[in-house]
Amino acid sequence: MTVRLVQSKAARDTVGPRIERIDKACGELGIAAPVAGCIFSWEEKYGFELEQLYKRLLKEKRTDVAILRRSQRAWLQYQKRTCFSHELKAADEGPGVASLASARCLLGTTLRRIEKLRAMLA
Repeated sequence: MTVRLVQSKAARDTVGPRIERIDKACGELGIAAPVAGCIFSWEEKYGFELEQLYKRLLKEKRTDVAILRRSQRAWLQYQKRTCFSHELKAADEGPGVASLASARCLLGTTLRRIEKLRAMLA
């Protein structure tokens, strides 16, 4: 009999630690607006990676292109709405804090989407 250990999703999650590292590196700037700008720059880099993965998946023979496109459009709407709500919730604390909330949300959702698309390529 073969016993196979199964990792939980939380154990495989690389998003949380990655966000923490970026947050820590950017947090050294100290003020909310510059920290947000730093996180936005990381999100932009990962956004490019996400775009490349998406394009690669579109070329895969086993990919149902229509479903992938619908899924990506739905995810983009989800990200936009979710991160805007984070920004609105933090708006009372000032524009820098609101921007920071939005940046963190965008980074987290982008990294999670990258993991989903990577899994589709596997």
